Amino acid sequence: HWWPMVLVAVTCSFNLLGRGLSIPLGRIVGPTLLLVLSVGRLVFIPVFTFYMQGQDQAVMTDSSALIFVAVFAVTNGFIVHSAMNHAITKTQCYFTSQAMVRVFRLGMFIGAFAGLGV
Repeated sequence: HWWPMVLVAVTCSFNLLGRGLSIPLGRIVGPTLLLVLSVGRLVFIPVFTFYMQGQDQAVMTDSSALIFVAVFAVTNGFIVHSAMNHAITKTQCYFTSQAMVRVFRLGMFIGAFAGLGV
């Protein structure tokens, strides 16, 4: 019963790492590249589907699952944090930028709450 806890810990840790990387690297990533990276993340859907089917046991090991989850979490943290930073700089209204941040935080809270299965 420890495997889900390991996956959650890896997800949270690498998501935080991706957010940290977005601070120095987010300035060189423009909106167009963010869009390309966001669409490129769709590659994870067949990867996770392939892993869940478990047909190739030589490739789909526990360590490969950890690597997939870690890469997914890093890209998630980086892209989301970079997109929020770009969006806030593009708005002219203080209220709009604050609303974006609050809705983002609310979404994170709801996601974490739902992830706990409460």
